[in-house]
Amino acid sequence: MRTVSGILLMLLMLGTLTLALNVRPVKSSPATITVPDNYPTIQAAVNAANAYDTIIVRDGDYPENVTVNKSNLTIMGQYRHTAVVEGWFYLSNVSYVTIANFTILGPYSYMSAGITFEQSSFNTIRNNVISSWYHGLYFDYLNHTDPNEPVLETASCHNNTILENNITNISDSAIFFMEGLTYNRFYHNNFYNTIVDYMLPDVEFWDNGYPSGGNYWNGCTIIDSKWGPNQDQPGHDGINDTQYMVYGENYGGIPGFDHYPLTSPWSPPDIAVTSVTPSKTVVGEGTVVYINTTLLNNGSKVEVFNVTVYANTSVIGTFLNVIFVVGSGSGVCSWDTTGFAEGNYTIKSVADPVEGEVSTSNNNCTYGLIAVTIPGDLNDDFKVGLSDLSILAKAYNTKPGDAKWNPNADINGDGKVSLSDLSILAKHYGQHYP
Repeated sequence: MRTVSGILLMLLMLGTLTLALNVRPVKSSPATITVPDNYPTIQAAVNAANAYDTIIVRDGDYPENVTVNKSNLTIMGQYRHTAVVEGWFYLSNVSYVTIANFTILGPYSYMSAGITFEQSSFNTIRNNVISSWYHGLYFDYLNHTDPNEPVLETASCHNNTILENNITNISDSAIFFMEGLTYNRFYHNNFYNTIVDYMLPDVEFWDNGYPSGGNYWNGCTIIDSKWGPNQDQPGHDGINDTQYMVYGENYGGIPGFDHYPLTSPWSPPDIAVTSVTPSKTVVGEGTVVYINTTLLNNGSKVEVFNVTVYANTSVIGTFLNVIFVVGSGSGVCSWDTTGFAEGNYTIKSVADPVEGEVSTSNNNCTYGLIAVTIPGDLNDDFKVGLSDLSILAKAYNTKPGDAKWNPNADINGDGKVSLSDLSILAKHYGQHYP
């Protein structure tokens, strides 16, 4: 008995030890830190943050320089014109850091820069105003002691994305690159100082392709009489017809080009669905109704997006990859009501938001109700009777544009009210739903 008890005790101890060995620390969830609510300064918030945390900076003036030496952080101002940092951001050996929605003001002191990258890659700088510096952005390289030692790409600044920023009032260069840098992408920025300085540059990307476009360069000669990826189609699209040389071979590297420079300063795009109009409001089940969607591009350049048309929650039409220049236009989809139950359907068109779009409340428009009913029911009472015959008789032998034209009386949708429509009504006369 004692032997059995000893074995049981040993098994229990081994089980407890196994459980103890399997215990792992619980990872904390990403946190949101607010300045000055949780910490009085941005730097204090960065010092306290863990990977994947978000730092929200309320409107106000913050006279400080901020060094970011932790990866996977998001640092965002509430609004870029009122969250003002009177000092620089310095990214030191970090990746996947986002700095967005700030005004970054500085002194015109020699070699000062609004944002400096040192050995930092895969970061995002978005929607900031960078003003009153010697350099707007400064991309540094690995500080090695041997001048003959090559700088490795993995130890340089590469694959950073710079977009939707205003860089202005810069005394020397908007962007300064040291050697060993490559594959950084710049688009939708407004460069009011167009000087870009290089020390042996490598390959950089100065646009986001067509139709997204590149940057606005103050002083660039503007010609906009063509559109399209090759800028060879008549019409304007808010993109310059000729590419812009950002720097030349005289800087010691490969020439850099913005292939799609913007003709005016970039601002958030705004796509609107302004109206949804059906060809008729009463349609017989099994027949077709046409839905016209009118769109408006309120922005300054061409955009590409998708539009989806719904009847209640059912998709009845799509427009994919619509390339839409500035101004208004429309598209028509056909709704085959075969298989749809009799009843009233709310018709709505929705345009997907485009990159950088802030105001999306006007991206959808609802028409109201279309009745899917018995063919021959023209007054939406879900029965075919004398009142429907009277409606058809008034519109008989008419077509669109005639004074007595009634699209609901065109039951078969052939663009006229004729004997064929009367025949359909007669076939269903006396029917009702339910």
